[in-house]
Amino acid sequence: MTESIDLIKYKYNRLLFGFIIIFVLSLTNSIFINQIGYFGALFIVIILLFKKRITPQKNGLELAFIFFLAAEFISALLSVNKGEVFTILFKRMILIPIVYVMMFSLDNKEKTLSVFKIYLGAALVTLTLYVVFAYEHFISQLYQYEMRGPSPFQYVMTAGGLMAFTTVYTFTLFINEKPKLLIRVLYLALFLISSVALIASYTRAAWLGAITGIVVILIIKRKWWIIAPAALVIIGFFFLSKNESSVEKYSFGTEINKVGQINTEGRANNITSVADKMMIADHQNGLIILDDLTIVQTLETPAPAISSFGINDSLIVNYLMDSRFQFARIKDGKAKSLETVYSKGKTVDFKTINSSLFVLDIDSGLTVFEYTDSLRRFEFPQLTENSNFTADSNYFVVYNKKKQSLLLYENKYPEEFTLLDSLEYSTSVNLLWSFDGDYILQTDKELLVIGVENNTLSIKKSFNTTGIFRIQDYNNNLYGISFDGKFARIRDNEKKYDFSQLLQLQYSPSGFQLKDDYLYVSHNKRNRLLSIFDKNHETNHERLQMWSTGFKILSDHPLFGVGDIDLKTIYSKYKEPYFKEDFGHLHNNYIHFLVILGVIGFIVVVYLLGSILKLNIKIYSRLKNIPYASSYSLGTLAAFIGFLFSGIGEWNFGDQEIITLVWFTLGLNIAFYKNYSSELENGKKD
Repeated sequence: MTESIDLIKYKYNRLLFGFIIIFVLSLTNSIFINQIGYFGALFIVIILLFKKRITPQKNGLELAFIFFLAAEFISALLSVNKGEVFTILFKRMILIPIVYVMMFSLDNKEKTLSVFKIYLGAALVTLTLYVVFAYEHFISQLYQYEMRGPSPFQYVMTAGGLMAFTTVYTFTLFINEKPKLLIRVLYLALFLISSVALIASYTRAAWLGAITGIVVILIIKRKWWIIAPAALVIIGFFFLSKNESSVEKYSFGTEINKVGQINTEGRANNITSVADKMMIADHQNGLIILDDLTIVQTLETPAPAISSFGINDSLIVNYLMDSRFQFARIKDGKAKSLETVYSKGKTVDFKTINSSLFVLDIDSGLTVFEYTDSLRRFEFPQLTENSNFTADSNYFVVYNKKKQSLLLYENKYPEEFTLLDSLEYSTSVNLLWSFDGDYILQTDKELLVIGVENNTLSIKKSFNTTGIFRIQDYNNNLYGISFDGKFARIRDNEKKYDFSQLLQLQYSPSGFQLKDDYLYVSHNKRNRLLSIFDKNHETNHERLQMWSTGFKILSDHPLFGVGDIDLKTIYSKYKEPYFKEDFGHLHNNYIHFLVILGVIGFIVVVYLLGSILKLNIKIYSRLKNIPYASSYSLGTLAAFIGFLFSGIGEWNFGDQEIITLVWFTLGLNIAFYKNYSSELENGKKD
């Protein structure tokens, strides 16, 4: 009978460990497989507890978990959306047992250490694959176009958060362990792979988390010989690294030579010509008006200026970072602000056509603004799900993201547009321009010339080039410029399409303008890390607006919050109407918890996070002299502190993949502590 019981327990334990392996292998690459592993393991643990084959154990966090779930439950009862809030409460509640599954299932040192190695190995394989995807992303110039890394396994913000943990763990092994030289070099290589992947994710919150974790490790290990020079390098970096912003002028004849330059103190986003003046959308400084290369006026804009363009010789429009359009009148060489307008939805493209401003929203269609003595507005809501467009007097051409197709409409403006034809083409990049009856489409793989004959679209020619983001017709020639600085003629005045590179710039341009036989190129360079402190940076500006809106919501629900819900609906009621995005979360753990759980719930969350931090410190203090166990416990402590800092700029607690990793690393840390307790009590060391 005893043998039979032992055999059953053995089979259950084997099955349990199998599910744990599935769970660990997929932590960084597949949420679907990961949940199969977790729920399979949880089911086995419940059976073993019911059959009394596992002895329940406490870890000291039970009260904190109970308080947290109680705060969630109370806010749920008082929530503005009870149906959704209880669903999310269940999701929060069902993931916490990950901590206990690790505790109960990893009942010896060998299993615990194996799980750590398997997690690290699987994560590094995922990161190596990510580097490959990132290289392709870079080659296609998608970093400049999308301003973020690729997302092959999960959303890039999630990927960055997961990478930060792996980066901290590999750094801990390199710093904390004292193996043979070859193994130490291997640890360094693993750390470098993790770091490259993390940098390639282009996620600043994850960078902050990893850097914080690394600093914590260095301070705890008292590696002053690393900290001191690193601190000097960082201080020097902050003081010596300068943002660049300029407009360069080139003679444009048989040869192209630089003949002048003007530097701006802000960020020259693009340059255009209106009447006899050059206009720079300078982001920090608004609209800068130049006479040749001399600043004659700076027009303040209500928000950072992303782009400026002319409607006609006396009217210009500034596109602002908050998606508003500021009209300004040019008179006697001076610009004067007029009205500021915005469309209903999320703006994805805009152009001036026949002295009108066409604004395309992916969710609310096309809005046309006509400005003469007064402003008139026309809306075409049927043109939704389109990401870019161009038009001429005959046709209106859009790229439809849902259908992955180019759509051709008959241009009957101001009447409704009539669909004539479509051309299927799958691409993540879909920039469009019209020129002399043809249409130019820059995809993520090639530059296409699209022709129309008998109201039918067809590809006339393709060029193996990527990254073209601006095109201009000048003297019956067509010119384009790419993110990596290639300036080329695309079609000559004999109507022959041929991609002929004329100039290779040594920087990434932000725009160009041909005028009076001169080429003007705008350029700005912003340090990605320094941009964390730039309030006018696109995502920082967006976050500040989110947080401001969050505090407005909190003021109406101060004690218990609105409940743990997706905030999109309630956010839309409190935000400014010209902010198009209705965010479901606030990109900050602490403000988000204040809003959803109120001040009382926030205090409970602080208690929970503080209790976890205290436990991780306790475990490291006990394991700090044991090889591998000390590295894991130190890495877990540092990674958790990094997670807390990363949460300043991201709602990573609410990210299922990341919080799953947090609960896993915590449970594994407790398992290490539990399995080495007997050695610690006997004063032994491995």
